[in-house]
Amino acid sequence: HALSFKLKRDAEADRVFGWVLEMWGYTLAAARLGIKHTVWNEFQAEPSALWHTQLEGGPYMYHYTFGLEYTLDGIPVTSVGDWSLDKRHFTGSYPAAELEPPPRCAGTAAKTLHAKFTEAMASFPDWPSSGAGGSRRGTLGWVAHDSASAGKQLTDELFRRSSLAQALVAAGPWSWEGAQPLLFYRSGRAHTPWGSATWGLASGTVTLNMGKCQVWQLRFSSALREFTATKLRGDVTHGKLVQFADGSTGLAAEDTDGSPLVENGGKDGGQIGASFGADLSPIERRLLGSGPWAWLGVTPMGFLRAQRLYTPWGPGVWRAHPHKPSTIVAEFVGEKHVVEFDECWSFTSTRVRDGEMATGTAKIEPPAQTCAELEMRSTL
Repeated sequence: HALSFKLKRDAEADRVFGWVLEMWGYTLAAARLGIKHTVWNEFQAEPSALWHTQLEGGPYMYHYTFGLEYTLDGIPVTSVGDWSLDKRHFTGSYPAAELEPPPRCAGTAAKTLHAKFTEAMASFPDWPSSGAGGSRRGTLGWVAHDSASAGKQLTDELFRRSSLAQALVAAGPWSWEGAQPLLFYRSGRAHTPWGSATWGLASGTVTLNMGKCQVWQLRFSSALREFTATKLRGDVTHGKLVQFADGSTGLAAEDTDGSPLVENGGKDGGQIGASFGADLSPIERRLLGSGPWAWLGVTPMGFLRAQRLYTPWGPGVWRAHPHKPSTIVAEFVGEKHVVEFDECWSFTSTRVRDGEMATGTAKIEPPAQTCAELEMRSTL
């Protein structure tokens, strides 16, 4: 106690230790007195949507510090999620008495914390109901979606009918004013060189909502190799499909025969429907265009057409494992990995050379805050 106050009065110590100053006060005082401690790993866990998500090791205490943030289909989010359980939402009001449960693919930590919240609130018969001293929101509604500017939402049905949408998620990466990668994923998700974004379809164009970098309309060439991007206020920029080291682009011959790849509502059945057709194995159909994925927390990864793989460390290839149904073989930077996926958004990889294991998940990075290359172009 005394040492904590002494540290607080020291301007430099206060600046360095910040809000955990009293914890350092105890630690330093114990060290001075020669007090020894037993480090017990199972004593507590301090989870989030990105680490200790399964409460590994059976901890005795749940140290609730971080919010739990997910998309509605269970992808962890590094900012506020569509499903969000965070004590910071309720600093000025009570949580709603009925909290929507976490998505099926959310981690054990989210399900445990939701259960503890529900149990605690149920023990108070006079807990304020929503709108009566309580919050009008519980675990949903904390993210604003500007559907008017984002074009038509890319639902599963629209994706199946759209030749353009199917082609975009199977191709890539793209460069935009020299910056890369730009990758399109199913469910209207995108990874840009500046952060995450959402995309939809509007009158034959792709509408990309980039948060603070505003909304852009992307119109692609007929062969799907270049695009012109126009900001809603009028700025015009350009991008192109990036070639792999062998000169390929991940587009198949039928993608580049000169036929217009435009949104037509599926009237012709979708020119690129074969990308997700019967010739693919179930795991290939599941992974193609899905994501964004992270390997050991590093984004983005993309499973592309023609067995092309995009990784943060360079291009690679991927294919279905010949004997294991939920497994692929991935090769990049000279190494071969056997990668097994669970039923949700996680995988475990084993490096063939030495058996070293790694893990990964789908992961959505924070939205863009600044887009230097686009801002520079708009001032020219």
